[in-house]
Amino acid sequence: MYRRILVAVDGTELSDKAVKAALRMARDFGSQVLALNVQAPYQPPIAGEVPAAFLHDPEEYDRLAEEASAAVLQPVMDQAAEMGVGCETITACRGPSSTPRRTSAST
Repeated sequence: MYRRILVAVDGTELSDKAVKAALRMARDFGSQVLALNVQAPYQPPIAGEVPAAFLHDPEEYDRLAEEASAAVLQPVMDQAAEMGVGCETITACRGPSSTPRRTSAST
């Protein structure tokens, strides 16, 4: 019936419930789960808001955002593997013009 099921993941309790429901549905229909985590794009601080020493590097921000996203998505991949469900993750953590990062874990 469904080949892919998209589920948004942010690490909240409600998100965890959605993941469990999506994984059960995928297992029952022989589908694959596509887990999406979106991180806010880098916004440079306005001059005067913070001392210059605390201005962040956009590349460092992207690295930290991707680490945060991986921490949220890894449990989804682990649960999918336990249930025998194929899972692909997408991390969108840059501006709208950049390409999201994909990770696959097939079972």
